[in-house]
Amino acid sequence: GLEADDVTHISDVLIETQNEGKTTVDELASSMGRVIPTAASVNVGLEDLASQYVALTKNGINTANATTYINSMLNELGKSGTTASDMFKEVAGVSFPEYIAAGGSTADAMAILAQACEAAGLSVNDAFGSAEAGKAANVLVQHASDSTTALDNMRTMAGQTETAYATMSDTTAVKLTEMKTNLENLAITLGETLIPLVTPLIES
Repeated sequence: GLEADDVTHISDVLIETQNEGKTTVDELASSMGRVIPTAASVNVGLEDLASQYVALTKNGINTANATTYINSMLNELGKSGTTASDMFKEVAGVSFPEYIAAGGSTADAMAILAQACEAAGLSVNDAFGSAEAGKAANVLVQHASDSTTALDNMRTMAGQTETAYATMSDTTAVKLTEMKTNLENLAITLGETLIPLVTPLIES
């Protein structure tokens, strides 16, 4: 749902996810498409979603599995009638999508759900019907600072794409290519300058 002129910010977010988590932009690009529709349906934005990837991949879950786990978790939170959805609504007073739409984050929502589970003598895993969803929620509860710090950084940072490009451009291979281009340009310039001078000598 973002506009084309948001492309640099999207790139910044993906690079920040790569920098803070244990994943790559390539892995994110090939996996995130499977969870984005679910995230959008429950009002979870790109930065929030990316911060969940940071928490999960940083704590030993690969990108492909993180996608499956997050998708399952968000799906249960957004579906009325599931234990997780009903427990959250009972404690928060609003549904999970409404909470997110009002400015809440998924990590904060998981903290609220974890407190409700603790009061009921349950673990946060018990609130979810699938093991995958429970794993995602558990990581977000146990490692909340990974997600919240990443989310804060993604909301305020800028220029990650420019920095990454500058780093890439600083490699030897790129510099050699630039030098070759410069030398070719120099040869053309010298040729254009010298040919008019040498032509009369050659002709004579």
